[in-house]
Amino acid sequence: MPRPFRRKLFLTVLIGIPILYAILLIPSQSSPPPLADNAGSFVWNQDEYWSHLESNFIYARGMDAKARNRVIDSNLAEIAAILDSCENRGAGPASPLLDNLETSVFESAPIVAAQPDRLSDFVRMQSRLRSVIKRQSQNWDVNDAETRDRLYRLLYGSRIAVEEIILQAGDDSVPAMILADDEPSATPSAVILGVTIHSGDILVSRGGAPTSALIARGNDYPGNFSHAALVYVDEQTGEVSIIESHIE
Repeated sequence: MPRPFRRKLFLTVLIGIPILYAILLIPSQSSPPPLADNAGSFVWNQDEYWSHLESNFIYARGMDAKARNRVIDSNLAEIAAILDSCENRGAGPASPLLDNLETSVFESAPIVAAQPDRLSDFVRMQSRLRSVIKRQSQNWDVNDAETRDRLYRLLYGSRIAVEEIILQAGDDSVPAMILADDEPSATPSAVILGVTIHSGDILVSRGGAPTSALIARGNDYPGNFSHAALVYVDEQTGEVSIIESHIE
């Protein structure tokens, strides 16, 4: 091949590649880019209500301690009565009982936050709420979006209420551990830090890296956890192993 022709071919290819690349960047008119699907993303969308609860907290701090305790006793008794009704009569995801339960929990939290020595009472209530709702939800259709929202609002919402109270409490008021129901299991077990764990138990935790924050918060139902691990207890030696995908 003559040298001038090779040079001309090389220049043609050199100029043509950027032009072809630019043409490929032009989106096709027949296939528009996909839109983000936010239909399943949960949003509280209750800024005015959160401001109302903040005002209640400020007001409660100015109350007499005895008056606060009377309000707290009344609120916790009301929540206990609602949970009794849920257990005795049953409650579906659309039950007005659960609307009342959610409201009562959120309305009680600012008063308890102003009286941190009642944190343990609120924690016991939230633990019972979690157990009752989990038992009630065994027959719910969790594929339904409104049902999932209900579970999230009650289980995660009540947890957040506890955490908001903890932020106002002194170190002496914060429990080191909150135990839930002790579920029976036939698998091998071991005791770690006073807690019995079994083979097959799932442990969840929160890492300290920015990626962990993204995993915990960047989904349809924002949460507190970024890691999940599976427990294995050797039946012969009792040795505990943790199977985990570590990202940090």
